[in-house]
Amino acid sequence: MGAASFFLPYSSSSISWNTSALRCSIACTIKNRGDATPSRALADHFGYVEHLDAETDAVVVDRAGWRVVDITTERVAEFLAGRRAGGVKLDTAQADLRWLRHACNLAVEAKRLTRDQVPTIKTHDPQNVRTNFPEPEQLAAIIAALPEYLRGVVAFAVTTAWRVKSMVLPLRWQHVDWKRQLVTLPADLSKNKKPVKFPFGPLPDLKRLLERQLASAEHHASDHVFHRPDGRAIDYKLMRTAWKAACRKAKCQGTWLHDLCRVGARNLRRAGVSESEVMKLGRWKTPSMFHRYDIIDEQDLNNSVAKLAAALETTQQQ
Repeated sequence: MGAASFFLPYSSSSISWNTSALRCSIACTIKNRGDATPSRALADHFGYVEHLDAETDAVVVDRAGWRVVDITTERVAEFLAGRRAGGVKLDTAQADLRWLRHACNLAVEAKRLTRDQVPTIKTHDPQNVRTNFPEPEQLAAIIAALPEYLRGVVAFAVTTAWRVKSMVLPLRWQHVDWKRQLVTLPADLSKNKKPVKFPFGPLPDLKRLLERQLASAEHHASDHVFHRPDGRAIDYKLMRTAWKAACRKAKCQGTWLHDLCRVGARNLRRAGVSESEVMKLGRWKTPSMFHRYDIIDEQDLNNSVAKLAAALETTQQQ
């Protein structure tokens, strides 16, 4: 099959996959989207539709769609303009472009397409840096409004700057080394595919939290560090629903669970922990990723100027 007959598969569980240049690439694009398949908007615009005839076992094409070699830079620009005209945010639309670009690049690497057959797709850095997250008194009010069995999740996330969904809730007791007093998130659960370690020995409050969780887990025979009252794992949707309700009760609406990572990063930095050490403790791979979380607020600026004033005063006295 030549390159001219390659098509972009349509995203639907009820539709067969075509043996296209991108088929081998689809599974490798998860890092560019939450799903390895194209988004509905991307598939609707460029994709084809086919189904398997139940009687003849023949593949029937319902919509011809676009050949990959016909997806030019101009066509991509038209797709982006259409998404924007439909009220879609730029960051959301460009997630589709990153998926398409990565899929085409993999097809080129696999020598299924040549570089001049794929479009030039440019994207900008996401403009979604959060600048608002709870102060200590607000966080205390939110925690007090949560069910008791969820409070430990928040306390652990704030202390470690770990993600609730992908790092805290999946923790099992096999990840806790009591002898070394170390929690280790294995590489297969880590976003950057490297183990993340956090010592709890130097932090008495964190150690006591884990001890309380262990006592509860032993009572319910639970493998999960953080669990429901009956020992079952805590579902993230349940956690998020409870969090939103607690924020409403504490009058802190607009606060996200993911803001706990930012609070943790700020606390570590204010404690004097170096940037490289915070990145290792909190699983950030690059400084640019870390800086999206490590928000310097007005209090930090005032403290910095106060240090300058103290240094100038000391110099003048000498």
